[in-house]
Amino acid sequence: MNFRALIERPEPVLCIDIGNSRAKACLFANGTLVAEDRLFTPNTARLWVEKYQPVGSIVCAVGEGRDAYLEVLQGPTHCLEVGLHLRLPFENQYRSATLGADRIAALAGALLHLQPPFLALDAGTALTYDVLDAQGRYVGGAISPGLVMRLRALHQLTAGLPLLQPAEEAPLAGLSTEDCMMSGALNGIIFEVQAFQQGLAAQHPGLQTALTGGGAYIFAQRLAEPIFVLPNLVPEGQLLLYWYQTVAVPA
Repeated sequence: MNFRALIERPEPVLCIDIGNSRAKACLFANGTLVAEDRLFTPNTARLWVEKYQPVGSIVCAVGEGRDAYLEVLQGPTHCLEVGLHLRLPFENQYRSATLGADRIAALAGALLHLQPPFLALDAGTALTYDVLDAQGRYVGGAISPGLVMRLRALHQLTAGLPLLQPAEEAPLAGLSTEDCMMSGALNGIIFEVQAFQQGLAAQHPGLQTALTGGGAYIFAQRLAEPIFVLPNLVPEGQLLLYWYQTVAVPA
């Protein structure tokens, strides 16, 4: 199916991604990004509804605060929430009903850019890995701590290690406590992701990686090809999921 054509509709749709640390919003029309806010609030949502008059909205919530957004959006817009209750543009083989909304949206977003098989990797507060095989089936993934979480854990769960802010570079072998911590956290993620890419590529020949999240650009140049940095992967996936419910598509 041509997923790109499905989202190229003129009616504006508001996509809100409520993460662990902040909420992000993207407004699309004709399949194109019209407006974006990476520090979105319910009050801003109210202003956007008045200004852009979206016909629809879709909320992806893994963090707190969803109810405040739904209160604004339900009524003025046709409002949906991302979850396994939606009709999905891929076959789901997950064995539980707790697949995160952000992971569902990232997989949908990757379908707008890549042909399966692919790995959708979200480098946010947590690292999430999700795989579609060559037949377009969701065959599982993994979750591990992100960079900020690793640095916080080193500080909070030890007696004397400081709290560090994320850095974009770290030596392999540090000559200070701070360098050693950053090496373990940053390089540890890079080696982890490389190992996942290699292992999954062996299982799924031709595997590509769609990379998103706050840490995407930090890791992108260090990871194995082919990799595609897609900063709006989740909201683009929300847009596809919205129209996939709303427009008649083949079963």
